[in-house]
Amino acid sequence: MNKLQNIKLIDSHCHLDYEQIYDDLDNIIYRANQNNVTEFISICTTLTGLRKIKEISKRYKFIWHTAGIHPHKAGIDEFSTNFEKIKEYCLEKKCVGVGEAGLDYYYDFSSKKDQLNCFETQINVSQTINKPIVIHSRDADKDMEEILTSNYNENPFNGVLHCFTGSKKLAKAALDIGFYISFSGIVTFKNSKEIQEIASYVPSDRYLIETDAPFLSPVPFRGKTNEPKNTYFVAEFISKLRNISLDIVANQTRNNTLSLFSNMRQD
Repeated sequence: MNKLQNIKLIDSHCHLDYEQIYDDLDNIIYRANQNNVTEFISICTTLTGLRKIKEISKRYKFIWHTAGIHPHKAGIDEFSTNFEKIKEYCLEKKCVGVGEAGLDYYYDFSSKKDQLNCFETQINVSQTINKPIVIHSRDADKDMEEILTSNYNENPFNGVLHCFTGSKKLAKAALDIGFYISFSGIVTFKNSKEIQEIASYVPSDRYLIETDAPFLSPVPFRGKTNEPKNTYFVAEFISKLRNISLDIVANQTRNNTLSLFSNMRQD
């Protein structure tokens, strides 16, 4: 490693099966290691692509995965409301969570009805098997807050709002039920003042870091394909926001990731 030797970062949300990364995966992992990123969670967006993700996590002992359906795929994935099938995939050994589930009202790739039904199904899986849910939320703060709160009150479950771009109100609602909030390269953007403010005050035991690679490269790599190595630069930026050392950010986010995705501790 060419950074600080005592730092070990986890990229809690990346898409290692996407072509831009998969086709050069060994080199991308090497570059990540050179930037102190030692473990990865490869996130599923559609069950039809899960085989490739499972193959990756099986090949590398330091990579885990999730199983679920992104809101963009809610209208086309044949298993979008199939509780038993989603549950089956999520119970596999190296699967540490459910999703990427959630709501995206910015795009209309799937109807609101399909998204809501798919999301509720995955929440039910999370509640049943006691594995955390990874949540995508864009332009859906009101519905997201209501769904999370009402479902939690009926049957508690845990999870993370990944690549957080929501309001302070949504952040507070998520934190109030014990959820985690994850910050991506977006937090480094000049116009992300509200996200930066949230990242500065989220409790030290409730935040994660991620890349969402191959998307959303942080400053100074905007416009380039994102890679897990850039977890380092997200962590570095957050250390300045929170006025703490980089190794503290690394330790806090590592502990938080392992607390949330507890199955990672069993390998």
